[in-house]
Amino acid sequence: MPEVYGWTGKRLRVDLKNKKITIEPLVTRFRKKWLGGRGFNMKVLWDEIKPGIDPLGEDNVLCFGVGPLAGTLASTSGRFNVSAKSPLTGLIGDSNCGGHFGAALKGAGYDQIIITGRSEEPVYLLIKNGRVEIRDARPFWGKNVYKATVSLKEDIGAQSMVVCIGTAGENLVRFANIMAEGCNAAGRTGMGAVMGSKNLKAIAVKGTRGVKIAEPEKFEKLAKHRFDELRSEAFYKAFSMYGTTVLNNPEWSSSLSQCKNFQSWNLPGIDKLSGHNTLRYVSRLKSCTACPLSCHRLYNILTGSYAGDRAAGPEFETVAHLGYLTMNTDLEVVLKSNTLCNDLGLDTMSAGHVLANAMEWYQRGIITHKDAGGVKLEWGNGEAQIQMIQKIAKREGFGDVLAEGAYNAGRIIGDEALRYVGHVKGMCHLDLRQGYAFALSRMTSTRGSDHLRGDPSMISNPEACKKILGDSKIAYPVTIYGKEKMVVWQENINVLADCLPRCKNDGIQYYFPISKRVFKDIVEILSAATGVDWTTKELNLIAERIYTLEQAFCVREGINREHYKLSWRFAQEPIPDGLFKGSIVSQKELDELLDGYFNQRGWDIKSAVPTRGKVSELDLIEVADELNELLPRSSWNGPPLDKKFIA
Repeated sequence: MPEVYGWTGKRLRVDLKNKKITIEPLVTRFRKKWLGGRGFNMKVLWDEIKPGIDPLGEDNVLCFGVGPLAGTLASTSGRFNVSAKSPLTGLIGDSNCGGHFGAALKGAGYDQIIITGRSEEPVYLLIKNGRVEIRDARPFWGKNVYKATVSLKEDIGAQSMVVCIGTAGENLVRFANIMAEGCNAAGRTGMGAVMGSKNLKAIAVKGTRGVKIAEPEKFEKLAKHRFDELRSEAFYKAFSMYGTTVLNNPEWSSSLSQCKNFQSWNLPGIDKLSGHNTLRYVSRLKSCTACPLSCHRLYNILTGSYAGDRAAGPEFETVAHLGYLTMNTDLEVVLKSNTLCNDLGLDTMSAGHVLANAMEWYQRGIITHKDAGGVKLEWGNGEAQIQMIQKIAKREGFGDVLAEGAYNAGRIIGDEALRYVGHVKGMCHLDLRQGYAFALSRMTSTRGSDHLRGDPSMISNPEACKKILGDSKIAYPVTIYGKEKMVVWQENINVLADCLPRCKNDGIQYYFPISKRVFKDIVEILSAATGVDWTTKELNLIAERIYTLEQAFCVREGINREHYKLSWRFAQEPIPDGLFKGSIVSQKELDELLDGYFNQRGWDIKSAVPTRGKVSELDLIEVADELNELLPRSSWNGPPLDKKFIA
């Protein structure tokens, strides 16, 4: 058998129902076709999940995947992807997560774990290099993330890397996270609920085998060069100091201050939530494997009502969703909310969204004080926010409804409530009215409204657009011109980042300059790692293949062109105040952009289905055959709700 470099060439398959563990080879053709991480996982989801299954049923398949750079010195390569059918949306469920678990899994000798079936009793998976066991997790079930992680490490060794779920995952909250090492979140799409539905409390990995590199000297030189590049960037010092909360500082927050469930862009006292103020609570910095950025921070509240509260974070998105959207400017309430979400295993963004929607429903009289279980869901009520986060995780009272997520809660309460939910394909994110490039990227995201699938980094950067896309005019944010090219490019590079892996903060998206060399840099270090002579064209084709397969998965679950419509507020209400006052996205112009996007992707503009010609070009002809066999397809309307919520 030829030597394998970069990858391990093996994956684990764990059948929880029958307590069976097998090791499967990942052959060269498969590795080169799907690359790693997100690509490996998406291929499994397509092949092994039947359309229409309940995401919280035993037929769902849960995958953990890493790529050829995981466990190496390549910058920001300490990441992994976890994927399944999402219980939040009923579509693609996929999360990319940092920390040290990904490197440990590679060091244990595996590129992927596939988990099927459901255990009758709580279990956890132990992986120590070549040794794999399914163990009794009853002593850890019922414990939240921090205590469960510490207890597991005491039981199996402090050097083990642990991913686990908290109360939210055990109670099948549809936006429950999987937490890595107690502080890194695999969030957004409810992967913690899938883990809980399988009675799988945790996976603990200790890997010491290292990774074989095809050209070690060249690889080390390239890795060191990227480390030095990052440290020399003008933004490096600020990013390492504040992490993503640099965006909460005054010089940025005015352009991001969407609040009151998008009813306003003017939050009085927003500066109280700045990154500058957050620094007052930071006790030390924390870094993922092979990362020079150290953007993660640990904080500690020393005095006041929440004295002794400590955790990792918060991220910009946490402050935006549990601060801005709920009109809460008490930073300690935001920190406490973040601590609770991390420990309970809740997604902070989805938690903020569902709370903001509940507050608007309460404001408008759609729900009453009695409906809310006596909790005063008023704007800026920090006590109510903290109380409701705990009720959501435990599915207590009205928290049981909110545990379904904003879109699904709207479905349960009724059309008047659903009207105010700003979502795409059942998942909520930030305001789509700030520009057509952002609206398009969130509309075409395969996991629902989201910034990490394809938010355009080149917006307002004519130089980058000229170098990368060949046209500086594409950068102008107020026009629709060329935005489909910008979004497709960003989606493709983000796919590669999730396959390698490489953090999106590492010259992929947002903070550090987007360079025309980014594809070339990836080609060079990937070739040195794997011994495969990659080209930019090949990698772009892989990214297209994976993104198109994700779209096909969504189509198979009922997505069609009708689902690319703006939510009511984003289509009907101009932004009333703030920096973007008067801004609105026209569905007519968005439809024009979507036509261009679908054409560029090779998807049918009327149905959003990948064309037979495109899937043939991508070596996915079996996808077209299966989609044709399923005609006529049902239309998506979210995941199946529990019978108790159906009148």
